[in-house]
Amino acid sequence: MDSEKRPDVPLGRRSPMAKTRVVVADRNVITRVGIRAILERNAGTAVVAEATTYETVLDAVDEHGPDVLVIDLDLGDDTTAGLKLCQEITERYEATRILVLASSLSEMVVLEALRRGAAGYLVKDELKADELGKSVVSVQNGETVLGRSVGAMVARGLGSTRSQTEHLSAVSYTHLT
Repeated sequence: MDSEKRPDVPLGRRSPMAKTRVVVADRNVITRVGIRAILERNAGTAVVAEATTYETVLDAVDEHGPDVLVIDLDLGDDTTAGLKLCQEITERYEATRILVLASSLSEMVVLEALRRGAAGYLVKDELKADELGKSVVSVQNGETVLGRSVGAMVARGLGSTRSQTEHLSAVSYTHLT
């Protein structure tokens, strides 16, 4: 996002030298610090804010105008509120892409998150550090990113007759290799 898209966000807060600006939203401080450390190992990526509640996510996105929001939908044990937040951010801040980084996998939650604007869905326990950075950049570039088990689950939900490893593999894995 360049200065024409969010002129209301001060340059000093936007990390103008970063190609990818990220807001990390997770209620667990250790997880947030870990995600920040992993993402900022990549040149050109800056975590511009962290959020712990649904309200602070909106404030952080509004204030910092990030390229990508990395969010756990269960900030307050209410996935429904997290899904509503995805929709609200997608509607209000079109340039901010959403990457869900979840603790668990539920077909209903995955499909609803994607319907409400999430551009990617990954499961924390299945993710390698280098995959997270690549996924953030892929989402920023307009790609849809699904973790391995997420892609397989979506394929099963669509009634695929293909094997789990071949269906959705181009979308799910090409950016991770």
